[in-house]
Amino acid sequence: MLHFLKVMGDKIMLIFYVVGVSIIGVGIYLLIDSYLFYTQSKKLPAHIVGFEIGRSNQSSANVFTPIISYEDEGKVYRFKTSVSSSRVHYDVAEEVDVIVKNSAHSSARLKGSRRSLLALSLIFMGSFPFYFAITTLSKEKSYEMLFAVALFLLIVELIALLKFSHDYEKKREREFCYEPNEDGVIGYALSEDVITDVSILNRTKPTNKSYLVGAFFGTLFIFIALFWTNRLYNFKHNALHVEGTIVENKRFISNGEFITSPIIEFVTFTGEKVRVDSKAGESKPTFKIGDKLSILYKKEDVNYAIIDRGIYNYIVPIVLLILGLIINFVAFFGLKK
Repeated sequence: MLHFLKVMGDKIMLIFYVVGVSIIGVGIYLLIDSYLFYTQSKKLPAHIVGFEIGRSNQSSANVFTPIISYEDEGKVYRFKTSVSSSRVHYDVAEEVDVIVKNSAHSSARLKGSRRSLLALSLIFMGSFPFYFAITTLSKEKSYEMLFAVALFLLIVELIALLKFSHDYEKKREREFCYEPNEDGVIGYALSEDVITDVSILNRTKPTNKSYLVGAFFGTLFIFIALFWTNRLYNFKHNALHVEGTIVENKRFISNGEFITSPIIEFVTFTGEKVRVDSKAGESKPTFKIGDKLSILYKKEDVNYAIIDRGIYNYIVPIVLLILGLIINFVAFFGLKK
């Protein structure tokens, strides 16, 4: 599973590289798009009319999309937001703000829809596969070349996304009907799928208790990640570094499938020859017998040894940290709401 990380041009590392750059590019695009939209838009007072109810594509659960009404230059407009949720985050008749770009009402957006938060989250998440790929591929190619290629890919991606966004906005404006519908409102026409009964919506609205539970688990994940990282860092900082050799691939059955765990042999600084189980169980052998590896072992206990995989030793706490941050972001904004 980790042997391919040492080979320049490995397909999976190249995929990590491209995927990381792509995700970062989408995040940067959302930031630029939000900035350009806000600087060219005006803010208008609005209110929640109701919620269009639908079905999620991934499950049979109901999803709710806010319907918003606002007035501009004596005319009443109504639109459906682009964000749906299985939970109701607004009250019917609740006052909100909308932003309209260059008086093109086809582009109306709910202010504070957290696009910037989504953008930063994407940049944050994309940086991890990009960093893993960079640290591996840089063993054969220079950082300068890899970052130059990444910059080129980002520029191409941003130009394509901004061009598509511009063309899409123009198409939406051409197709937008500025003639009032039957109830005298321009834009979205209410249908039987729209719920305005507050008593029904209140039963679907998340309580502070659910957000507090989420915040507890998010904080717990972050605490475990930081504790794990600190413990691992202290171990690596104080451990002794030697070269080891794979002498056996131990096999055992777990959950009905064969798992392989490398057995490592190394010589300590005192001349003692030691064999330890790496406890890195995998369904397919990563290392071959005879492979040379960097080993870290505890001075006070030579049987406490791990394979030195650099940043990859921190993968589990990094994943926990990302999950904790995402859960806490959702809980924070839910409680704030």
